[in-house]
Amino acid sequence: MKPAYVNKLTCCFSSALLSLAANVDVVAAPEDPVLTWGVPVGIVHGTPLGPVQLNAVASVPGAFEYLPGAGTVLDAGAGQSLQVTFTPEDTVGYNVVERRVTIDVAKATPRVIWFNPLGIEEGVPLGDIRLNATANVPGTFHYSPKKGTSLEVHTRFGETFSIYDLSVVFIPEDDSSYNSVGKTLEIAVLPRTQKDVAPTILMEPMPLTQLSGESGQFSVTVMGRQPMAYQWFHNGSAIEDADEATLKIENITSRDAGAYRVAVGNTLGMKESKVVVLEVLEPPVLVSGPESVTIDIGASHQFNIVVQGSQPIEVEWYRNSELLSGQDGLTLDIPAAKVTDGGEYFVRLKNDAGEHVSDLVKLNLNMPVSIVRGLVDTTVTVGSDVMLMVVAQGTPPISYKWYHDGNELRGETGDRLVLNSINQLRRGTYLVVASNRLGSASSKA
Repeated sequence: MKPAYVNKLTCCFSSALLSLAANVDVVAAPEDPVLTWGVPVGIVHGTPLGPVQLNAVASVPGAFEYLPGAGTVLDAGAGQSLQVTFTPEDTVGYNVVERRVTIDVAKATPRVIWFNPLGIEEGVPLGDIRLNATANVPGTFHYSPKKGTSLEVHTRFGETFSIYDLSVVFIPEDDSSYNSVGKTLEIAVLPRTQKDVAPTILMEPMPLTQLSGESGQFSVTVMGRQPMAYQWFHNGSAIEDADEATLKIENITSRDAGAYRVAVGNTLGMKESKVVVLEVLEPPVLVSGPESVTIDIGASHQFNIVVQGSQPIEVEWYRNSELLSGQDGLTLDIPAAKVTDGGEYFVRLKNDAGEHVSDLVKLNLNMPVSIVRGLVDTTVTVGSDVMLMVVAQGTPPISYKWYHDGNELRGETGDRLVLNSINQLRRGTYLVVASNRLGSASSKA
């Protein structure tokens, strides 16, 4: 609220008049603060609401209350309502206001994990050992060929073994918030009686890309004289007890990443598979920074962060909930801080494994003194009491000096000057100088 002022106050109780500085506040009705909240960019179901979406900005200090609140995961759907209630610090001068926006929430795609299965002997029905896909949400799996189907080698085409496609369609229970997902693998079908030969690799291990914490599996399908021996290697070193056609890796971490191969052998010879890579995706983690700081207006500052996670990591900096275009590095450089640089900052990190949003930090600015409400001319009668007041803003401490016709009034060091029972010797020009370590400002009347 901006108070209204009367420039002159005339009290006609005496013919002796003085020219002094004073002002009279006329209290106006509370105003509505300006509340800005742009329509947020759509999100995918599973993304909790945070400062990227709940980013209203007000023209005056105060508190924001959002509904739904931060951390809420919305169901999928277009045009969902978000509401904010803003309560200003100055509830006398400003009203409590509300604003609504809408946000689109797209369906999420479940993560379905299904590894290439071991080969199967012809005539053996497909079962849970090979039809073993998993998903990160509840739902049902529909396989083709179905469980119980027996596959045959296409001997009429002269094949000694055959490759079949295995397909699955996953239908989530919550189909209003999740999409259905399909996946196709291959399986080798082996003859009932294998040739009495050295090992032949029919299906090589396949490269894997897994999220940290998931499980992984390599497998190899081999034909030849039985029994067959297996040994898996990681980055050139033999893996202890990894002596089967399948290598399972539980709770994958970055230490499991690297090159894998398997050596297979029987009494007639040995064969090594090709080398395949396990890539482990780690979500971004903020190791350090940013931190709140207070600097002088015009000074330089850098917000620095240290991050970990799988590259590339996308970096977005925000100030007062607005994306800072072009600021996509680990350092946010503020070469000469302006008033508009002050406020709240956070950084958003994203990669293929997830995202991380930092806590809010503040850039506080030490400001020189400025006069918000100065002295104005007025006319009063002899014998009256008058209070002169100035309103200044800036970084404390703020000191004040008062002058009358150029002469300092010793002992007057506050933002108010009280003149009791004024007389004609006190008429004239009054000046107040407000100062802090960054500068000064004055007002006179």
